[in-house]
Amino acid sequence: MELRAIYEKQDEGIDVDFKLINTTREAKEITFPSGQQFEMIIVDDGGEEVYRFSEGRFFTMAMTSKQLQPGEVLHWKNLWKCIDKNGKKRKEGNYKVIVKIKAMVEEVSEEELTTEIDFNL
Repeated sequence: MELRAIYEKQDEGIDVDFKLINTTREAKEITFPSGQQFEMIIVDDGGEEVYRFSEGRFFTMAMTSKQLQPGEVLHWKNLWKCIDKNGKKRKEGNYKVIVKIKAMVEEVSEEELTTEIDFNL
């Protein structure tokens, strides 16, 4: 399994596009324990968390599963409007986006379902 992510600066903010790819030769059962399929966290260059996708959101408690065939991709996008947890517009600087797929996959570690990207505002 491989998690890839890219970002693009937009007028509205930072658009993060990420996908989970089954790079194995066999089908993998992907189980999401709730309606939250991913977490996206933005930290500044001092390591302070300035954004968390799930903050202030509610998700269903229903477990879902999907069979991901070899080469098949699950795809997500999320736009960060450069607003921090206090509702203030973030200034120019260095940031890191951390993406975690909130799934259970047999024989796949949490590290394999996590990726980070450094970017500048």
